[in-house]
Amino acid sequence: ARNHLCQPHRLAPGSRPRHRHVAATVSAAAAATGTSRGGRTMRRRRLGVAVSAAAAVVVGSTLVEKELVPPKLLSCEYDEDWLPYAATLQSHKKLAGPLPGEELGLTNVCAAEDRDLFTWSDRLLALSWPGGNAFAAFKQIQYDCDPEVAEADREPACLHPDSITPCFHGAVSASCCIAVMYARNAKAMHDVTSMALGAARGLYWMLHSGEKILEFLDSSGWAFSLEDLAAISSVYSKALAANPATSSSTPPVPRSVQLVPSGTPWDRGGDAWRRAEQAVAESLALIARWTWPPVSVSGPASCPASACVGAPWAAAAAGSRPGKPRLKVWAFGTHCAVLAEPISVMATLLADEFEVTVDWRGARDYCGYLASDSWPVVTTDRGSPVREVFDAFHVKEEPQQLRTFTHRDTLKTPQLFEEEFRGALLREGAAFAEADVGYCSEPALACAVMHEGGKPLIGYFGVHIAFLVRGREEQLRLYRRFRDELVPDPRNTFATVAPYISLQMFHHLPVEVPAVRPLSVYTLPATYSAIRPHQVLFNKRPVAFWDITITLNTFSKVNGEPFHFMDALEGGYSFTEWCEFRAAVYFPYDWLQTMAFYDWANMAIPTFVPDLPMYTFSRGTNALNEWLASSWLAPSSVYPHHYNDWADLPGRVYWWLMTDFRALPGVETFASISELFGRLSSQEALWRQSGVLRQAQQQRAAQSALFWRSAALRALSPAPAAT
Repeated sequence: ARNHLCQPHRLAPGSRPRHRHVAATVSAAAAATGTSRGGRTMRRRRLGVAVSAAAAVVVGSTLVEKELVPPKLLSCEYDEDWLPYAATLQSHKKLAGPLPGEELGLTNVCAAEDRDLFTWSDRLLALSWPGGNAFAAFKQIQYDCDPEVAEADREPACLHPDSITPCFHGAVSASCCIAVMYARNAKAMHDVTSMALGAARGLYWMLHSGEKILEFLDSSGWAFSLEDLAAISSVYSKALAANPATSSSTPPVPRSVQLVPSGTPWDRGGDAWRRAEQAVAESLALIARWTWPPVSVSGPASCPASACVGAPWAAAAAGSRPGKPRLKVWAFGTHCAVLAEPISVMATLLADEFEVTVDWRGARDYCGYLASDSWPVVTTDRGSPVREVFDAFHVKEEPQQLRTFTHRDTLKTPQLFEEEFRGALLREGAAFAEADVGYCSEPALACAVMHEGGKPLIGYFGVHIAFLVRGREEQLRLYRRFRDELVPDPRNTFATVAPYISLQMFHHLPVEVPAVRPLSVYTLPATYSAIRPHQVLFNKRPVAFWDITITLNTFSKVNGEPFHFMDALEGGYSFTEWCEFRAAVYFPYDWLQTMAFYDWANMAIPTFVPDLPMYTFSRGTNALNEWLASSWLAPSSVYPHHYNDWADLPGRVYWWLMTDFRALPGVETFASISELFGRLSSQEALWRQSGVLRQAQQQRAAQSALFWRSAALRALSPAPAAT
C-alpha cells in the first residue's frame, strides 16, 4: 500500500512527492503540536473573497436565494491542484444509492471504492501539508497570503516551498474522503486501514480543538460539512479508542477496527437532534421553575454559630432606620459586569425601595465600560487587602504546562487562600464589618469565607461554582460547604446568569440554583439606533484559529457586499457606540455565557451566532478534567448528558441548545457566512429582530427585579438564632 500510494497521480508537473503515510502523520502532528498562538509576529492585512454558496436574503418577510462565493483562502479555488479535486468531490454529492455502507449514516461523497480518488486524496495531503507545526503554519497563511490578487502579485507565502499550495479545508476534505471511503468499503480496503484510522483521528482532533479550527468549514464551499465530520467521528469512535495515537511517523498495525453506525448526531433534521431539542425544552422548563430558596431546602430556623450575628468579626445588628431601607453592600468578585448586574438592578429598578451603597473589591476586568449617575458603579480595585490576597494565590498557567488540565486559571492551595482571605477581611475594618450584606461572585470560594463573618450573602455566578478550585477533595469541600452552610441560611440568596450554569451546578450538588439572566441595565440609556448602516460588530475572542476580521471582510469585498466588520474592542467603543452598528455577530469561545453577549441582546442590537455544536468543546465552561468531583448522582431525567463528556456527540447538541445563544428569545443563528449575509441584508428585518430582543428584555425585567427585591429583603431580615 505504501508503494502504491507514493506513485504520482494527477499532480502538477514538477511536484515532488513525500514518501510517507500522510493521513496518519496528520493525526500525529495534530496531537503532538496543537495550534500555536505564537510563532512569527502576525501582521494583519486587508485582503481583497470560487465555489458558489446560496444565501437566504430577507426581502420583507420573504427569503430570496442569491449566490455568494467564499474567499479563496477558504476554498482554494485559485489553485490548479485543488480546483479539480474540489470539483470531483462536489460531483459526488449528486450520487444516488444504493451505495455500500449506507447503514453507517455517512455522506455519499467518496462512498464508492475508488482507488484512484483515494490515492489522489493522500497525495494532495502529502504535497500540501506543512512541516513542523502544521496548524500554526495554516494559521499564519491568512496573515501572509492574499490569494485574491493576481497570480503574478501573489506573495511567496501563498505557495508551499517545495510543492503545491497549502489548503486547509482541502486537507480536511481529503482526510474526510479517505475516512468515508474506507468506512463504507472496509472489507475491500483492509490494506489501507492504518491510513483511514490516521485520517479519522486527525479529523476527531480538529473537531474537538479549542481553537475552533473548523468553524468556517460550512462556509468554505467544500463538499464535506461539520455535520459530516461529526458522523465520521461517531463511526470511528470505538476504533480510535482501541487504537490510540502514537508519536511515530509509521502507523502501528491496527489491533481491531470496529465501525459503528453514526446515528447522524449533528443532522438538524435527524432523530438525534430532535431528541436533544425535546430534552432541552424539558430542562429549560424545569429550571424556569427553580427559585430561591430552593425546594430542596426547608428553610431552617437556625444557622451555624460561625455564620450568625455575634460571630467574632460580624457586624453589629443595625438599629431602626427611618425611610426606605439602606442596603450597604461589601462586594468581592473579579469580573466587573457580573458584579454590576444585581446591584444595577436593585439601585435602578428598585430605587424607590432601597438606598444601595457598595464598597467594591476585587474587580479589574472591563470596569472602564461602566459609567452612570443612577447607581453605584463598579470601580477597579487597585490594591485592596483582599485583591492582594487573590493576586498572590491566582495562577495562570501557560498552555504547555497544562498537560491533563485544560483550564489555565487556578487558586493554589485553596485552604491557605481562605486563611489569608479571612485576615484580609479583618484588615478591611469598618467597610466589611458595617456592611449589611456580602455580595460574592467569582471565585465562589470567597463566599464561604465572607459568610463566616456573619454576613448574609447574595451570590451571582457567571461561571462554574468551582472555577479556580482544582483537585477532587477541594472541590468536594466547596460543594459541601455551599450545601451545608450557605444554602440553609435563610438570609442568603444565590443565582446564576444562565440555565446552562444552573444545570452544571445541579450535577455537582443537589441544590436547585435558579437562573436570573442579566438585564444589563448598566448599559442604559444606550439602545439600538443603527446609524452606522454598513458596519457590523463582532466580539473580541482571545483564542482562535481564524482571524474573523480578515475572513468576514474578505467575504464581503469579493461578493460586492457593503458590510464592514469591526472588532468590538479594537475601536474602544462605548455602549452607545455599539448600538450604532447595523448588527452584531458573536463567535463563541471558551466561555459560553459571557456578559458582552447579554449586553448586545439587552440593548436590542440584532445579534447573530453561528449555529455549531462544536462550540461546546470548550476549555472554559466545559473544561475537560477540571471538575470531575460530584457530591451526588444527579438523576438522568433531569441531567441527561454530562457537560464535559466530549465523546458524547448527541450530548454536544443538547448542551449547545442549552446555551442562551440558542435559548434566548430574539437571538438568531446562521449555518454559514452566506446565510449570515442574507440575514444582514434587510434593515427592516433587523428592526423587527431588535423589537423581539427589546420585548424579551422587558419581560425578564419584571422577574429579575422581583427576584433581587426578595434577595435584598432576605438579607436585611434578622439573623436566626445560632445552633
